[in-house]
Amino acid sequence: MSVAVFEVDCQRTKPGEAVFVVGSASALGGWDASQAAQLSTSPKTFPRWSTGKPLSFPAAEVEVEYKFIIQQATRMGKATWEEFPGNRKLSLCPGKLVTACSVWDRADGTKLALEHVSDDMGDVGQPQAVTRQNTATARLIAEQLEAREPMRKNFSQSLLCLDSSDDDGTIDDAQPIIALCRSTVQDQAQAQVAAEPPTPTPRASVSLKHIGSFSALTEMAGAIEKAEARKTRKRESTYQPYNVNVPVVIVTSEVAPYSKTGGVGVVAG
Repeated sequence: MSVAVFEVDCQRTKPGEAVFVVGSASALGGWDASQAAQLSTSPKTFPRWSTGKPLSFPAAEVEVEYKFIIQQATRMGKATWEEFPGNRKLSLCPGKLVTACSVWDRADGTKLALEHVSDDMGDVGQPQAVTRQNTATARLIAEQLEAREPMRKNFSQSLLCLDSSDDDGTIDDAQPIIALCRSTVQDQAQAQVAAEPPTPTPRASVSLKHIGSFSALTEMAGAIEKAEARKTRKRESTYQPYNVNVPVVIVTSEVAPYSKTGGVGVVAG
């Protein structure tokens, strides 16, 4: 089996049009413009058009004739063919990747590049060497992501460990900077010491505005630890009772924190 990549420099396309390669081989559509192989380009590579993925040819096809055409990307309408007489010819080499670089409407000047590949082909007609290169690239990306994982966890935890500050941005040095978060290393260290009731320690509150990552939620303390921490915080009442001698009767089934229980939440008089 032989493989080849077709490239051409063409600036005659209009919006909605693309360059195709059509030829005598079945991979090139058998001279049928509607079955031709489409080339692609990009803002960085224009006016160079390329098939990108190598096209596969049976071992019996040692030479193919072809031409480039311009037509709608939908393959509808009339195609514009190269106008020079005759056809382009390409000699295929089994076991080698042939890259043919041409210029639109110029029969001469086609440059060929040969690259040795294994006879064993990868998926979708790609040489095994190309598949092996893609695998190595994917492995490198996976290693980089794995190396960044500790930094990501440390960043998420640091968001929770931000200490409280006043409105003017100054930090209260009188209050210990201890946040409601824990790590796996801390849990393992606590498991190795004798189980004794911990001494309640004043803790600084953590503002939700500092939590910018969902992964940080896994590092938060449990409900019991947070409840113990709240006991050390004394909050002054923000309101004073008045009209305390007015009798009030409330009958309802949906009053917090008993909402959605299906029963009577508060009966008071």
